[in-house]
Amino acid sequence: MHGGISPNLTSLDDIRKISRPIQNVAANPLVQDILWSDPMSSQNPLNLSSQPIFVPNSLRGLSFEFNDSAISNCCKALKIDLIVRGHQMQENGYTFCQNKKLVTIFSAPNYSGKHQNLGAIMLVKSNGQICFVLLKNNQKVENIAENSSSSSVTGTGSSDSGM
Repeated sequence: MHGGISPNLTSLDDIRKISRPIQNVAANPLVQDILWSDPMSSQNPLNLSSQPIFVPNSLRGLSFEFNDSAISNCCKALKIDLIVRGHQMQENGYTFCQNKKLVTIFSAPNYSGKHQNLGAIMLVKSNGQICFVLLKNNQKVENIAENSSSSSVTGTGSSDSGM
């Protein structure tokens, strides 16, 4: 997904049922959240709550910020191990949240010509292991394999889920 999760997202069918093409994002709160919600900063004290929390996203003026518990609950509800999103620049090309249940990938190195960030591309192997190719100035820097078992991607969602 582009942004993140939503309090309105309870199954992969919620995504499959979205009428396409989408002409008015604001008319569908689920679509708006999938496009514009963000994980909370690890420094936000609400992120430590064991309860799922969605708070208004003051940075964007729409949608929500969500905590780690919301990520865990969403993964359980969707029967998936990992949520992959883009949407926010990452200095090192990618960043994991919530014990590797959510990863933000940003593929544009030197974003807007103003940042010295790396870009990243995520590869998913047939066994579910994920690797990252890091990019600097549109050049491959290195492959990084995520070897922990929690980095394997499995789930019951079909490959045509639109995610």
